[in-house]
Amino acid sequence: MRSRTFGLGGEAYSILLLTISRRNEVIPTADSPNGSRKRERVLRHIRWRSTIHLLGSQWAAFPRFIWTFILLLLALFTFKVARLDVGTGLIRYLWLAALIGFGCWMVDRFQEYPALGWAGYYTSWLALAGIVLSAPNMIFMGYALLIVGIVLAALDMPSRFGFAAMAIWGMIVGIAVEHFYLKPVVDAGQSSIGMLIYALLSVLLLYCLGFFESLFRGGFADELTGIGSRQLLKWLSNSIWLTAEKKAHPISLLLLDLDNFKSVNERAGHSFGDAVLQRFATVVENEIRPEDILCRYGGDEFVVILQNTSNSEAVAAAHRLRKRVAEAFRRELPDYPLTVSIGVASYPEHAHSLEGLVNQADKALMSGAKLLGKNKVATAASLYHPDQWEVLREQVHPDLLPLLELVCLITGETADHMVRLAELGFSIGQALSFSEELCAAITQAAALHDVGKLAISMAILEKPGPLTAKERQIMMTHSELGAIMLANLDAGASVVDAVRHHHEWWNGAGYPDGLQGEQIPIAATILAVADAYDAMTNPRPYQAVRTPAAALQEIVKYSGVQFSPRVVDVLCKLLEGDALLEVAADSFNS
Repeated sequence: MRSRTFGLGGEAYSILLLTISRRNEVIPTADSPNGSRKRERVLRHIRWRSTIHLLGSQWAAFPRFIWTFILLLLALFTFKVARLDVGTGLIRYLWLAALIGFGCWMVDRFQEYPALGWAGYYTSWLALAGIVLSAPNMIFMGYALLIVGIVLAALDMPSRFGFAAMAIWGMIVGIAVEHFYLKPVVDAGQSSIGMLIYALLSVLLLYCLGFFESLFRGGFADELTGIGSRQLLKWLSNSIWLTAEKKAHPISLLLLDLDNFKSVNERAGHSFGDAVLQRFATVVENEIRPEDILCRYGGDEFVVILQNTSNSEAVAAAHRLRKRVAEAFRRELPDYPLTVSIGVASYPEHAHSLEGLVNQADKALMSGAKLLGKNKVATAASLYHPDQWEVLREQVHPDLLPLLELVCLITGETADHMVRLAELGFSIGQALSFSEELCAAITQAAALHDVGKLAISMAILEKPGPLTAKERQIMMTHSELGAIMLANLDAGASVVDAVRHHHEWWNGAGYPDGLQGEQIPIAATILAVADAYDAMTNPRPYQAVRTPAAALQEIVKYSGVQFSPRVVDVLCKLLEGDALLEVAADSFNS
């Protein structure tokens, strides 16, 4: 029953709900934690490495190696020709600092720790500059290297705290060298001028970092939502792609499109539509990892770049996002229960450039997710394979198709899973020489086996942790509830029995009726084996994916305990040396 609105119209009520849902959010200021978080939305992808993104990681590394080599030669030359007496210990410490800093930079080169790499590189730079400064005849070269180092450090867009710490390190190096090496041989006023220039420039650069941050945010942040813009996507593409190719890391891209968003603007106005887009961006950002890149691609389309993420992991993330968005808008805006359709494409399977991934994800979005009725996830792989929904339409009675779509929508099960289950069940039925009618019943039961979950609370279905004993009891009713639903729709006795009893165990330890052995309908025993095999050989949030051979071994282990020995024997014969095993292996490897 809808809550009383005290005379508010539908649009006003929705706006009120959206306002209440955001009521506890503190209005961000530049210095508040929330303001810092907003500021970092875009800057976190640029900090410590803005020159790398500008030049590309390949071209940015080359001049750094050259600079480091020249600095090292100058330091070695200074160390050789300078007279080291009182401050010999300081020089040793500077060499040690340079060596440690260079090691930290190399760790970043191989492990991707940008803050550590930045700190290591410029610590090494300033230490080597101090060594050069220790020679009285190279004093101007030493000060110049200190100044150039701190300027380059600022251009890499560090945090203000990080830059201040690096500037202080340079001051310590310069003052220590002046005290131990330059004071006896160089006029104090002349040596102090160099450090004064360095100190003033450091303060100026620290102040200018705020200006640089505003400049980057203005150019690369979406004005409405505060997330990245299309320009940020282009800016990051070179460095991201070079890193992925160099380290053979997968990249996946999600293209998100709000369903029926146009009607929101038409009914409630563009101001309300803007608030919806802001809320959508917040929901998505809260669900992705800090290293993932979220950009507004245009209008109501958004792009998420998932670095070092395979296609199967990206599909799982897309389904999670789809459900979270539907939940948020169903709860906060009941008059506008918006959903999102998502296209998924991955490198190297579907494209070899960022532009190619966007194109492939767009095709999957429009030809897959949108065409299948919206609020769906479609991958670029589906463009090259038969539409699984078309396969299901041929296998399931037309009257049951809407129920099937609801199962996918509510439980998160995919058409791919249902088709695999139906095909494997059909193959087992044929191998057992069952009639065409019984094989068809097995196929339909495989597609509809989880229909009872429609009656289970979403809080239980999507609970991230283990279920309580009470929750497990509720979940165990889904097979019985599903059978009741199908019986009321005249799905056929064989289908109803298979759905009701597909969780029975051969030894009688299953549910809902505790049947054992030959008491269990044969269609249900086939469904139990097929479902277990498919669950083990495909991604599931609660367990790691197993190879087809490992999954078959596990099923054989429980033959006569959980599974029918007869059905297990048939499955072994089907998979050993059969085309089904090759298909399963290809699916696992992909």
